[in-house]
Amino acid sequence: MPSLDGATEWLNSEPLGPAELRGHVVLVNFWTLTCINWLRTEPYIRAWSQAYRNDGLVVIGVHTPEFSFEHEIDRVRHAIREREIDYPVAVDNHYGVRSAFDNHYWPALYSTPSWTPIRPRCSSTRASGSSPSARSRGRSATPSLDPSASVSCG
Repeated sequence: MPSLDGATEWLNSEPLGPAELRGHVVLVNFWTLTCINWLRTEPYIRAWSQAYRNDGLVVIGVHTPEFSFEHEIDRVRHAIREREIDYPVAVDNHYGVRSAFDNHYWPALYSTPSWTPIRPRCSSTRASGSSPSARSRGRSATPSLDPSASVSCG
């Protein structure tokens, strides 16, 4: 598993590493405060976390800021409270976790066992700051809890 040691702070949890995650299915979700694609997918990620945590799923959010104001930890805490995120969040203000995963997008999902990105059916926002337009797709108001369902980000 790529290292989470680059996190500058952890919210909703003590720091997590290989020992704490051994034997679990892990879903790592890279996000940033103002990413519209993350705002659209987060309810699904939260629902999966809540539905499957007792079955061994561990969701870890990694907040990697795009803009300077997104480095402010109080803004991240506010977003977590506002969105009722109850899974662990690693704050990645120095981009150490992002580098360990060689991640270049928001949102981006990685899962065990291979740690390859889960590819959504649309473009995500590139970490370089460019924002390709995402096509609007129909989606239900209630997130699917089917683990085989694809993540629609636009």
